[in-house]
Amino acid sequence: MACLDAPFGWGRIAVVDRKGISNYFVSFGGLLSVRRTPNGVVTLFSSPAPIAACGGHSQGFDPAAVEMAAFAGRLRAACGAGRDIEAQMTLARPLAVYAAFVADGLARHRHRNGQLVGDERIVDLLRHERLWLSRNAAGEWVRGNDLAQYLS
Repeated sequence: MACLDAPFGWGRIAVVDRKGISNYFVSFGGLLSVRRTPNGVVTLFSSPAPIAACGGHSQGFDPAAVEMAAFAGRLRAACGAGRDIEAQMTLARPLAVYAAFVADGLARHRHRNGQLVGDERIVDLLRHERLWLSRNAAGEWVRGNDLAQYLS
């Protein structure tokens, strides 16, 4: 039986267990589902966009988690600077916010001469995700590029 099904926004997720131990994640938004079971409560965060491990008691960091968390911080600052930006980001679907992360990340890794620079693994991941988004979620890719303009 469902206790709750509700959307959640982009940013940091802190999961604290019954002993007070925390693990952290970063997300681009999605659906939070809570179910009561005979043994307790189960909480599920799901999203069409990545949810990345971002440290904590019993886990490390996913490869791009630090960049994702930094993006969420820049996004939070931009939303605080103007209601128009906040409204656009609140209405954006998770894949559009993720596409904004990918577009912003590629722009941040681009040198003045046009060459991509920085951590090769991250640049390769961003390139791969740009290709996937443009092929499989073209509308969200276009929307994400528009959203990324708020951060430049």
